[in-house]
Amino acid sequence: MTGDAVVDQYQPRTELGHELLELRRAYILGGGKLLSWDELDEEMRARRGHVSRRQEPDAITAGDDDMIAHLDGVSHLPDPAP
Repeated sequence: MTGDAVVDQYQPRTELGHELLELRRAYILGGGKLLSWDELDEEMRARRGHVSRRQEPDAITAGDDDMIAHLDGVSHLPDPAP
């Protein structure tokens, strides 16, 4: 018993599920700590230089204005069905 409800009780239905569960079991038994959603978010922020998704600049910048103007009116998608 690992003390982790997923490892101790879950019954995977696929070979991949079995493999992933065994990796989780090995990680926990080896002293690994599973992160909460908040801890995971903090680790991801730290790896990004403490920039969260909410703080990242918009994908479109001022330098993209010419490209947007060039593509204005150009559609790569078919017209939606009526």
